[in-house]
Parts: sequence; C-alpha cells; structure tokens
Amino acid sequence: MRLFGKDRERPPADPENIKAVLQQLLAFLDGVELPSRRPQTVDVLEFRDVVAYFTDEHPADPAINSGALVCKPHPKGRLVFQVFLDDENEVCSGPSGAPYGRRLIARRFDDELTSYLGGRDLLIFR
Repeated sequence: MRLFGKDRERPPADPENIKAVLQQLLAFLDGVELPSRRPQTVDVLEFRDVVAYFTDEHPADPAINSGALVCKPHPKGRLVFQVFLDDENEVCSGPSGAPYGRRLIARRFDDELTSYLGGRDLLIFR
C-alpha cells in the first residue's frame, strides 16, 4: 500500500524504530490539542475511512510524506489519532503549531483494519 511518499522504495522498518516512533507519537499526542476538542465517537472504524481521511484531508504541506494511525485503549473502545508525518517520522504541524490530524474514539475496528494492525498500536501509511 502506498498512499504517500516519493517514488523511491524505503528499506523495511526496524521493529525497534517502530516502537520508538510509537512511543514518541503517543507522548506527543497526549499533550497536544487537535482541532476538535472532544473526539468524535464511531461505532466501527473502517479501514476505508482511515484511507479516505488520509487522502481527502491531506494538507498542502510539502514536508508530509506519510501518515500514521496510532491507537490506545480508552474506556469506550480505542482512542485513535491520525496524523501526518515527515521524512523523519515527526508529526507535521500547521502554522498555528497544532498538528495536522484528527482524533476519535472507535468502539471497534472493522476486520480489514484489525488485520492491518495485526495487534499493534501503530500503522504507518506511505
């Protein structure tokens, strides 16, 4: 799957790097206010909706080359962040300093998203 990025191929991700990126993203996102104060709640988050968000809401920022879906447990299901990343897997922010992205609460994921996540809390779209 290739939604973002340049025409060059990237080497496979190092599992330790992915773990570090996840920890950095969660720490960063926990302390940041995204544009919507109260997260929207959806019954089922579908993979196609995740892809549509990255496609339809992609900011016109040339630094962006990928997107990340990060999730963590929440009393009502899973707290989900969708953010846009640069070449260094850093979260891209707009002129106001707020990161480009959204957060929502999903009571559950559809089978396709569950399959792509494979039990992990991070999915990077390139």
